[in-house]
Amino acid sequence: MKNFTQKKQLVFAIIFFIITLPSLLFFYTNINVQEIASGQKLTEWRVEAARRDEIKFLDSSMKKIEGEKAMLETHFVQISNPVPFLGTLDKLAKSVNTEYTVSSFDASPDGTSLIVVMNATGNFEAFYKFLTLLENVSYDIEFVSIDMKKETDTNKWSAAIKIKLLTFVK
Repeated sequence: MKNFTQKKQLVFAIIFFIITLPSLLFFYTNINVQEIASGQKLTEWRVEAARRDEIKFLDSSMKKIEGEKAMLETHFVQISNPVPFLGTLDKLAKSVNTEYTVSSFDASPDGTSLIVVMNATGNFEAFYKFLTLLENVSYDIEFVSIDMKKETDTNKWSAAIKIKLLTFVK
């Protein structure tokens, strides 16, 4: 009887092994598939994290050079948008109580500069200050001609000023 019980236990163990072996293989395969998928997700996450770090670096770099960009934009005039330059002229004239009008704003024939022709009026002191401020403006300019006249019966001066704007972008 003892032998029969041992045989029974052996048969039961073999049947149990045969039944559990596919389950173990199923779980082992499933774990390997999940491990591979997990590795791929980890790689994707690292790539995305590297992209985010690069974006943060570029954003901080852009913020660092923002001041330099603004300085460059105040030094160069775009032919398509001369408004900042004309706004600068307007601020200069108003700061010294000089009236001015721009009569032309065109590219030079050789294309290396912009020619700006303007008329300005004011008392001599204000007009002199306007010319000094204009000479020290952040744009690179060159005076081509200044035709200055005193108006009769008043203390006002008028001038036709022609300048070359050397720093511009087409």
